[in-house]
Amino acid sequence: MAYPSMHMMMPPQMSPLQEFIMIVQNNRTELHNSIAQLTQLASLCYDQAKEIVEFISKEMNNAFGIPQRKFQLMLLIDSIFKNVQGRYLELFKVNIFNQFEETFKLV
Repeated sequence: MAYPSMHMMMPPQMSPLQEFIMIVQNNRTELHNSIAQLTQLASLCYDQAKEIVEFISKEMNNAFGIPQRKFQLMLLIDSIFKNVQGRYLELFKVNIFNQFEETFKLV
């Protein structure tokens, strides 16, 4: 009887960007528990900051009317601002005021 190799049984390795997206998408209500991990992944994805910012902005737009989700995404943005900075500051500043205002109105 032939057994599958361990390589065939292991899931393919995810990139930090893929892992970031998966965590955000799979944590619709409890994102705050993953903010430190997501911030670290954002740091690892520094060259892909534009994709991260676009993804978070899309998630903010999709969370319209869901104050808890918007608030948790704002906490994630805040953590990236404080801990990663650089390109993320430049990219987020385009929409951050509108996103904050919309979230504040809901919360």
